[in-house]
Amino acid sequence: MERSGKLASVFVRSRHLKKVIIVWQCSNQLPPSSEKLSAEVFNGLPVALSFAPLSKALSPTASTTPSPSNRFLPAHKDISTIAVWSAELDISDSLNLHQIDSAYALWLQHPHRLIGFTARAHIWDSKMGAWNYSVNASSHGNFSMVLLNAAVYHRYYHTLFWRLTTPKMRETIDTLATGEDILFNCVVGYATQSAPLLLTVKGARFPVSAEASSELVNYMGGSTLDVNQRSQITPSVVLAYRHTCLRAFANHFIPLHNTAFANLQAGRHFGLMNSTNVPFLPLYYSNLR
Repeated sequence: MERSGKLASVFVRSRHLKKVIIVWQCSNQLPPSSEKLSAEVFNGLPVALSFAPLSKALSPTASTTPSPSNRFLPAHKDISTIAVWSAELDISDSLNLHQIDSAYALWLQHPHRLIGFTARAHIWDSKMGAWNYSVNASSHGNFSMVLLNAAVYHRYYHTLFWRLTTPKMRETIDTLATGEDILFNCVVGYATQSAPLLLTVKGARFPVSAEASSELVNYMGGSTLDVNQRSQITPSVVLAYRHTCLRAFANHFIPLHNTAFANLQAGRHFGLMNSTNVPFLPLYYSNLR
């Protein structure tokens, strides 16, 4: 709870924060009550706990890896505000109040866009004939995704995530225990036909190297593995998993070539993604920082 408290200590200082929803993804440990969290961690703000649905054959403390997609389960009825500020524990030492409020202010200007701090990109590998996931977006000059460890977006995208994605796509995420943020970027890209907005704020300390990339280091699937198994899940292994997710999602979005969302004649600029020889992804490049 130490990192939760550190993250909360920054967020509760924002006058824009109205409610806290904690998506509890630890299947072998129960969280404190929402009342206790509200009183002791979040300065009396309303706190709701969102639990992953478990199989009837499993007890609430069974050791299973919840689906990463559960982060999008809170719906309109659960979210009292239009904007969602998504934060993960790994950025508890990185965020400050200015960054939190700046991201929200930018979202107010562009409420249909996905706002984030950490850029990622999808790169076409011509030798392999497949998409690759890149953590070094800055080296390519363009980015097409942002991580959800620190991001702001419209609450409607939670609903859209479940409407536009298929069980097979979510099964890929569950099997590899990663990739839900990639798919979410695809969903928002499908709806907006736009790249996310990257917020660069003075003093930001989000890691940019592959070795320190949070989505590769903080692998959710390692929680139920023993020590020996966990040691084999290196950042390069998780990166390979994310390559696989990206390619699986591209196969799903191929039909979009024939719709207005990906119509070359309509003047939409997708760059390489428009090529008929390349599997389509509703991700858009940008170099705005």
